[in-house]
Amino acid sequence: MEFDGVNVTFETKLKIVGVIYDNNLNWSKMASEMASRGRQALGFLKRLGGLISKKDLSTIYEYFVRSKMEYGCTSYIGAAPSHLEKIDKVQRRAEKLTSSEFQSLLMRREAACFSFICKILSGECVEPLLKMCPDFKLEQISTNCNSSGFMGPNSTRSSRSEVQVTSMVGKLRNGTTLNTFGRCFIAQAHDIFNKIPEDIKQRGVEKGWMKVVKDGQRFLRGEERRNDGTKKETNKTKHTKSEIYSTKLVNELNGMV
Repeated sequence: MEFDGVNVTFETKLKIVGVIYDNNLNWSKMASEMASRGRQALGFLKRLGGLISKKDLSTIYEYFVRSKMEYGCTSYIGAAPSHLEKIDKVQRRAEKLTSSEFQSLLMRREAACFSFICKILSGECVEPLLKMCPDFKLEQISTNCNSSGFMGPNSTRSSRSEVQVTSMVGKLRNGTTLNTFGRCFIAQAHDIFNKIPEDIKQRGVEKGWMKVVKDGQRFLRGEERRNDGTKKETNKTKHTKSEIYSTKLVNELNGMV
């Protein structure tokens, strides 16, 4: 095929800022690429096994291996389970290598999607993404009021109400030919949002969605959270000489992995 006198070849995939789009739009190549990056970085981590502690290996995995695999996760969350399993397999290998248990990658993907939802609702994104904003149905739970309404980006509501996301796909979610679309971000957005506790959603409506991003992410990742939404205090410990040395090593590895 020619375009303006130039031969245009057919490509089965296209990479834009690190995100791979394939011709089937099922994110299989993106998920496979992330798993491949993780395996390569994990090989480097394995060679360090006899040089540093298990704790430091876990830290290196979280910052230099897992972070590579999670790039663009709000996009490839729609990949088939068989492709996402490739990424999960890398983490299971890391758990054996470090004798540690890490947060579920599925939970972390959902937490990233919640952050994306909050940014869209707050209008902190480019204008085309605002079209992806889900509709939220507000149902009053007060006995004196039975009104309902809808809200979009930057909307606020001071009255006490239950915040539920309306189905963004509706009956299409049950179609056997739309399984790929049913796994994408737009189709999963309302399910992820409805997992968030009601008190967090109420604060998001009243104070702004970006104010509750961290609380929502902590909940989705299974981390502990106080009832008042504040961070749990942590005891500051004095690092030993070996820990300080290991920290320096981790910093040096930043440009090597």
